[in-house]
Amino acid sequence: MTNDKKPRRSAKKKTAKKSASKKTVAKKKIVKKTAKRKVAGKKTATKKVAARKVAKKATPKKKAAKKAASKKQDTWKPAHKFARRKVTPPKPLAEKQANAKKAAPKKKVAKKASPKKSIPKKTVPTKYVPTTPPTPRKINPKLVHYIVNLPPIVPPVEMPRDEPIVAAVSSPAPAAETTAPATAEKTSTPAPAKIAADSAAASNPANSSLTSDDVASVDELGRKYQELKTELGKVIIGQEDVIEQLAICLFARGHGLLMGVPGLAKTLLVSSIAETLHLGFNRIQFTPDLMPADISGTDIIQEHGETGKREFEFVKGPVFSNIVLADEINRAPAKTQSAMLEAMQERHVTVLGRTYTLDAPFFVLATQNPVEQEGTYPLPEAQLDRFMFLIDVEYPTAAEEKRIARETTGVDKEPLRALLTGEEVLRFQSLVRRVPVPDHIYDYAVEIVRRTRPDGPDAPEWIKEYVGWGAGPRAVQYLILGCKARAALRGTYMASLEDIEAVASPVLSHRVLTNFAAESQGMTAKKIVARLVEEMRDDV
Repeated sequence: MTNDKKPRRSAKKKTAKKSASKKTVAKKKIVKKTAKRKVAGKKTATKKVAARKVAKKATPKKKAAKKAASKKQDTWKPAHKFARRKVTPPKPLAEKQANAKKAAPKKKVAKKASPKKSIPKKTVPTKYVPTTPPTPRKINPKLVHYIVNLPPIVPPVEMPRDEPIVAAVSSPAPAAETTAPATAEKTSTPAPAKIAADSAAASNPANSSLTSDDVASVDELGRKYQELKTELGKVIIGQEDVIEQLAICLFARGHGLLMGVPGLAKTLLVSSIAETLHLGFNRIQFTPDLMPADISGTDIIQEHGETGKREFEFVKGPVFSNIVLADEINRAPAKTQSAMLEAMQERHVTVLGRTYTLDAPFFVLATQNPVEQEGTYPLPEAQLDRFMFLIDVEYPTAAEEKRIARETTGVDKEPLRALLTGEEVLRFQSLVRRVPVPDHIYDYAVEIVRRTRPDGPDAPEWIKEYVGWGAGPRAVQYLILGCKARAALRGTYMASLEDIEAVASPVLSHRVLTNFAAESQGMTAKKIVARLVEEMRDDV
């Protein structure tokens, strides 16, 4: 064991000696390298210094060349250089004297060549004073209706104070003032005179072809109508025109379409008329889910009381009444509207192949709200044509509204008194059909209806501009029936021009369809009918 350890110790000593000798050699190499680097750095430093010295000597020439080149290329100068004034050195005395001698003769010539000019004085214009008074300007007599109310046109001229100012006499202007109303009277007097004469002839029973019994019946109808208005006045305040048009529809066997905003007592008016006439009354509230069977009725399986068998039994709908109020008829779809309009026109109802006749008298009043149009089904023109009148229910006046506030907020009133029965209404309806109509009333009805048709030869030019579709033959029928009923209600024995003019607007306003040009200019159907009535009055 001892022999083995000794050689190991000697090996360790040898390796230690070798490593020490290696370290010393590496250190020497590093020292030599650093020395070489320092020598090389000194050499490069000397070279750089020498190059800088050479560059410094060459830089002035290069800078001068660069400045010269930049001056040739760029002409820009800073603003302060332009603002500075160039200061020139003073010239010597010899030069000043030489320049003064050269410029001296020029100044003398200039003085001789420029003599003084005299400035002319301003002339003040004198005022023109006319020797004769001004003459008035002549006026074209064709334009008199535009300038009737204007003062005389005289040119403004200052008159001298010494002379008295005489008022200018304008002969054409007073003549225009006197002649224009005269011409207006000539154009406006014949039509009212003709209407008044026609109304006087209609009120005379000798001019009528009615029998004595019919004359007595007309007088009775006139009295009943006055009693009806006074009885309705207990509940309805104002709306006299609406009551008259509803009575005309009733006695002419027509139907009415009431147009008005909510709260104007349309439903109360219709129910009050049914109460005073002692007739049956039903109200149908039209909604989008209303079905035709809800109006006309339907078959229901019922068990027979005696035999015990089940049979179909027809249950009548609300249309089976004397007066039917179709409230907001444009809320229901087209198939429901058609069921109602079939009953209006045919006066019977067909259910499952069986026809049921409606009770007479049968009178339908429908209402529409002109404000709300969402969720509605507007009536087409073919269905609108089945209504005799389009009755506009307007707002009451201030006095009427005060009466409404006073009388409808107190104690409940007594029910209305029945004035007519169903049989009497039918008798008066047949009486209205026998009221005579002169030939010129038939001519009036035909002509005014034909003038509403833009494609016809009788239509004026402005009708072709504003109207898209005119009235049909049913309008002529309702014009004649309306003037007959109005004449009988007023106690006259023959239709007149006043009667047909009164019913022209409710008959034609929903049958004349305007186009876009009329709507853009605010030309409604009522305005068109009113203008047609004025033109017809001038032509009578």
